[in-house]
Amino acid sequence: MFFLKHLKITNSFFVLFVLFLSCSNEQDKKHAVAEVNESKLYEEELKFFLSSKKYNKKEKDEFIRQWVETETLYQEAKENGILDSADYKLILIQSKKELAAALITQKILDEYKYDVKESDIIEYYHKYNEDFRISSEGYVINLIKFNDLQSASEFRLNIISGNWSYEINKYKENNKNYFSYEKKFLYDFQIQPAILLKYIKGMLPSEVSIIIGTDDNIYYIVQLIKKYEKYDIPEYDYIKPIIKERIINIKKRMYLKNYLSELYNKYEVKINR
Repeated sequence: MFFLKHLKITNSFFVLFVLFLSCSNEQDKKHAVAEVNESKLYEEELKFFLSSKKYNKKEKDEFIRQWVETETLYQEAKENGILDSADYKLILIQSKKELAAALITQKILDEYKYDVKESDIIEYYHKYNEDFRISSEGYVINLIKFNDLQSASEFRLNIISGNWSYEINKYKENNKNYFSYEKKFLYDFQIQPAILLKYIKGMLPSEVSIIIGTDDNIYYIVQLIKKYEKYDIPEYDYIKPIIKERIINIKKRMYLKNYLSELYNKYEVKINR
């Protein structure tokens, strides 16, 4: 079951759930997408839980299914007195503490700023070069997503005889809502939807794909830049964002560790063996 698999309250879904309850506006709750007795799941809540992204029908249906399952079991638990049990109350107390700890941790890390220099990234890449030997196939690709076939068709006609960067810049001048990236390194398992990988595997460097449509009427165009075999080490330019993120995460962990040490002194932490 959904919540049985995600009992730890530091789970992002639960954090989002509590945050939403604290800031939800009643006037936004216009359309209920699911109901269990008097409990309702509204469209605005659905968008919040799914990070307000343009989720597809499959993602929406799966979330609603999980919500209905959880709400049904919650009401059954309530009817069976689970909410009054000592176990439930003990877990609830600990859960509140873990939630608060997760939120203050996020606040601390959000406020921490570290400027990663280009020289730091290059040094890290060369020093830990073997760490970037990939464990599965990898691809560097250009990608753009469309919500209608006509736009996709027009873009592909232009890209065949033009330059990807030029066409992307020209396209975004007239389209505020679009999704694309250039020369992005991805492992094979990171490429979604899966149908994209099927086409990419059969492409040659610099080749532009046909328009790839999905069941939810989303259309993709992909250009393969480079393919890496398992155990290859990608060039620096392609994995620079990955290295930068790793350095920042390391710095954040160090910062949090030092912050906690100060808090241990502030709150007179004692561990009695």
